[in-house]
This record gives sequence, structure tokens and C-alpha cells, in this order.
Amino acid sequence: MAAMKLRRLRRDAKISQEKLAKKMNVKREFVSRIESGRQNITIDTLYRVAEAMGKELHFAFK
Repeated sequence: MAAMKLRRLRRDAKISQEKLAKKMNVKREFVSRIESGRQNITIDTLYRVAEAMGKELHFAFK
């Protein structure tokens, strides 16, 4: 679920995986693994994505 939302966020912003990876200081493959669900997503990673995308991270249990 988070992977799909992250992919949609990036695509809606018209940012490539490569550009997002550079902003996060990671390899493009890392972003690809996140978006495909093959990479565990930590709170730190979510924060870094949000920061790179100019967004705020809000976390809640429902």
C-alpha cells in the first residue's frame, strides 16, 4: 500500500526515479525496490522521501 502511494506521489509530481534517488542520496534501484514492494520501508525512509518531494510526513495508526 505504501509502495503504491509513493509511486503515485512521484509520478504525479512528474519526477523520475533517478531524480528522486539523487535528492535522497540513494541509488535509483533503491527507489525502484521501494515502489515495487521489494524493499522494507522504514520511518526514516518515508521521512527522506517526503523531504525530497517537499511534502510533510504524517503517520497514524487507525
